[in-house]
Amino acid sequence: MNTIKHYLEIYRNFVATSTAEALSFRLNFLMITIVDTFFLISTLGSAYVLFSHVETIGPWNRDQLLFFLCFMLAVDDFQNLFVTNNFWMLSSDLKEGNLDYVFLKPVKSLFPLFFKYLRIASLGSVVSTIILLIYFGLRLDFELLQWALLPLLLLLALTLRSLIEMAIALLMFWTTEGTGINFIRLQLQSVSRWPDFIYKGLAKKALLTLVPVLLIGSAPLRFLFDFEQWQMLALLIVLCFVFFFVVRTMWTGAKYRYESASS
Repeated sequence: MNTIKHYLEIYRNFVATSTAEALSFRLNFLMITIVDTFFLISTLGSAYVLFSHVETIGPWNRDQLLFFLCFMLAVDDFQNLFVTNNFWMLSSDLKEGNLDYVFLKPVKSLFPLFFKYLRIASLGSVVSTIILLIYFGLRLDFELLQWALLPLLLLLALTLRSLIEMAIALLMFWTTEGTGINFIRLQLQSVSRWPDFIYKGLAKKALLTLVPVLLIGSAPLRFLFDFEQWQMLALLIVLCFVFFFVVRTMWTGAKYRYESASS
């Protein structure tokens, strides 16, 4: 119990520091909010354009696909809020050898490595996507059980996305230059923003198993729309554990690859 309180206190300080920094640069805060809003509008707008020409895409109608897009936007926004800034900071800290204090702190070093920096400006976008999720859920006449499962499914999707990207980010310890690694993450994010039935053949199999980014949104929502489609969700849960151990194993090797500023 004392350990949990210790980590919560550390995280409270992370939040306070990130908030103070974000509010110190108000124009940057405003610009991020505007960019996030345009991204939200353009993503949903693309679906409206598509459905002006067709009635359904695969097995889903317009409201189902819009709910899926809002679900994925919510995953993006929560990850941007809590995790994403740390991937970019890791890139610069590695090149400059600034991780010495991460290793010296009396906490598990993966905690400050991936949770120290928050993107507070994403709070507005989080609220917007949650409102849209509720709106499209009402249009789909969700039952009480579906509403109850939605936060848990969102957490599972966020967990798998974050673990996959942490594993990818740790490759920076072998490449040193992390910018290219971060752009790989962004490309995989763009792939995952469409349901799995859009893709075919070998690419689909690889994106459901080896680098399972298609499971992030498709597995929870296939189950949410039809409780009999639970197999993909079971695979998502298994892969969360798999990637958790992958990240831990990679981190053990990454620590030996790190060259500090005093090296």
